[in-house]
Amino acid sequence: MLIYKNHMKKINRLLVLLLSLVLTGSFAFAQNANQNSYCKTGTDANLPVLKLQIKNMADSLSRLKRDRQNLRTPLDGLKEEILALDEELKPLRSRHQKAAKKASKSAKSYAKYKAKWLDTGELERLNTMIKTRKQKHALYKQKRTQYLNIDKRFKALANSYEHIARDTLDKNRDCQSASIALRQAGF
Repeated sequence: MLIYKNHMKKINRLLVLLLSLVLTGSFAFAQNANQNSYCKTGTDANLPVLKLQIKNMADSLSRLKRDRQNLRTPLDGLKEEILALDEELKPLRSRHQKAAKKASKSAKSYAKYKAKWLDTGELERLNTMIKTRKQKHALYKQKRTQYLNIDKRFKALANSYEHIARDTLDKNRDCQSASIALRQAGF
């Protein structure tokens, strides 16, 4: 019986020692589980959410870039049309101004002006071209304002994206700051 008690004491000591080793090991494992493998600040658990938000930001950036390019083409076309109208209007306006000045001097010169500009519809053609140019210029200004607004938003988002995705997250691995910056950017 004495041998049995000694064996039981040894088995109990061994179990306590084994239990303490297991618990110490599990605490160490728990501590290692809380340590991050990627993020220096914040937690790695937030990393999939951050990556999804950054992907959404990149998608928004692509949409803005596409919108900006889609506005640029008609903007350039309108500018060319306006310049072409200006080239056509310049000599026509000059001729009309000279004729109008001469027409005010005598009745005979007014009759020539009327025959050339009023009766032939040349003055109406000139006025139509001027109205068309004004309309195209107003449309150009509107499209240009839209383009500048989209361009401004694109540049701001591109700077934010570069700061968050490249500098904060990739270089510094600062997940907490990236998360805050994404919230401030609206993502």
